[in-house]
Amino acid sequence: MANKVFSLHIDEYLTKIAHLNYRNNKIELLSLGFDATVNNYFTNPTEKSAATQSQVISRLYNQLNIRENAVQIVLPDSLTYSQLMVMPNLKDDDLAKSIRLQVEELIPLPINDVNIDFEVVDKLPDDRLLLIFIAVQKKIADHISHTLELAKLEPLSLENDLNVLGRFVTEVNPLVPEPSIICNLGFSSSSIYVINPKAAYFQYTKTVKIGFYNFIRDLKMNYNVDDKKTIQMLQNIGFSQNSSVNLVPVIDPLLEQISSEISRTISFMRDRYKINIKHIYLLNYDVYIAHIAERMQNRLSVVTNTLPVGQLFLPNPITQSFRHSLSSFVPVLAGHFR
Repeated sequence: MANKVFSLHIDEYLTKIAHLNYRNNKIELLSLGFDATVNNYFTNPTEKSAATQSQVISRLYNQLNIRENAVQIVLPDSLTYSQLMVMPNLKDDDLAKSIRLQVEELIPLPINDVNIDFEVVDKLPDDRLLLIFIAVQKKIADHISHTLELAKLEPLSLENDLNVLGRFVTEVNPLVPEPSIICNLGFSSSSIYVINPKAAYFQYTKTVKIGFYNFIRDLKMNYNVDDKKTIQMLQNIGFSQNSSVNLVPVIDPLLEQISSEISRTISFMRDRYKINIKHIYLLNYDVYIAHIAERMQNRLSVVTNTLPVGQLFLPNPITQSFRHSLSSFVPVLAGHFR
């Protein structure tokens, strides 16, 4: 990892930029910020949306006084297809062909409509490889590339949350010393990653098609308020039952679905691998929903907290400014490690 690049995370709601140094197992934040992603940027990949989003990125880039123009891009899991898989240790060409055949069976798109990449995560016993494949629709990849061209930036890589977070928890000073689950609450979906310190990378992953957007949508429908007011209600009240407005009946069914998937994952890891999950960590949009960790802990009877990333940073004015929301930037920070 070098400080001659910066990282960019774009999802359907927010665009985030991070620039950092990493030395002596500590992260020094040089720049960190976010802005709103252009509406329908991914669903409407036109010249106009590329031009408008390039302005968002350029404005943020200039405000943060970043000088490097090489960028490593991260997309949310919801906009990509990816999976951990175990393969024989084949020659590169044969391995690529075998992966392509498997990907054809796993993704719901014609293989010629996607860009496919893979990374070997670890060499396993019996001459096998643990690897991750990532597939991105070509129209999305091309749209992002054109957007960055308009912003006069040089894209070096395009990855997803699963890939960069797996690398982050493997290479950065370990945050999780015992078998645990990380729940990446995204905007349009959430990802469940199982960490076993005895295994490289994540041991198991799954995606739930519920994210922050669903919480916003259901509150808007029930309270007839706009997006700004809805987000304020989630941030200030959330799962609190001591407020004059009780949001729990509306948003609890969504959390129940996520919690049920986590519960099934806990049972699967116990039955299949004899692993007992000790902790659940939340990151990303959880910081926008008050008391979500406590509510999930009560449901699952497993200690649940926001991922404790604060200990990884060298104190400076940037970490102080973002001290209450650093975990929401973990995907873009992880994108810097490559």
